[in-house]
Amino acid sequence: LNLKTITIPDNIKSIGRRAFWRSGLSEISIPSTVEKIEEGAFLQCNDLTDIEFSESIKSIADSLFEECIELRSITIPEGISQIGNKAFKNCKKLKNIDIPNSVTSIGDYSFELCKELSNIDIPHSITRIGDNAFAHSGITSIEIPDSVTRMGKAVFYGCTKLTNVVIPKSITRIGNYMFEYCVRLKSIVIPDSVTSMGKWVFL
Repeated sequence: LNLKTITIPDNIKSIGRRAFWRSGLSEISIPSTVEKIEEGAFLQCNDLTDIEFSESIKSIADSLFEECIELRSITIPEGISQIGNKAFKNCKKLKNIDIPNSVTSIGDYSFELCKELSNIDIPHSITRIGDNAFAHSGITSIEIPDSVTRMGKAVFYGCTKLTNVVIPKSITRIGNYMFEYCVRLKSIVIPDSVTSMGKWVFL
C-alpha cells in the first residue's frame, strides 16, 4: 500500500487490528481522542520514522510497531501502563526511546532485534520484564531497578555488545538463557537475594 500520509480526524476513538499494516506511512499524528490502538496497527510500516502519540492511550499493544525498520526515536507519553509483546521487535534503527514512570510492564520480545538500541533507562515503575525483552539488541550496559520483581527467560539472550549488568535485590531467580551468547559480558552484580539460576544462563 502506497499510503504516505493520513490525517486522523478528532472523532476517532480507536484504531483496529493491523489497520495500517504494511502501509507506506512515513509519519503519523494520533489525536488525543484516540483511546485504544489494537495489535499490529502499524506492523511492518517500513517507512515510518515519526510518531506523535495520543496521551489518552493506556497501553502499547502487541506488535504495534513491530518491524518498523526506519523508526529511530520514540517518546512514550505519560499514562501508558504497559508495553506489549513484540511492540518494537525488529525496529532495527531504533536508537532512542523514552519510557515514562507510568509504565509497569515490558512485554515479551518487546525490543528484540533492536540492533541500534545501545542504552535504555528502565524507570522505577517497572515491575516485570518479559521473555526475550532485549534479546539480540544493541544494549551495552544496563542497571535493572529494584522495582523489578519478575524477569522472564532469555531477557538479554544474544546481546553481543552487553558488557555490564546490575541485578537488584528484588530479583530471586535468574531465568533460563538469560545471558546466553553475551560474548562481551565482563561484569555482573548478582545480589544475595538470588536463590536459583536456570539452565544455560551464561553459555
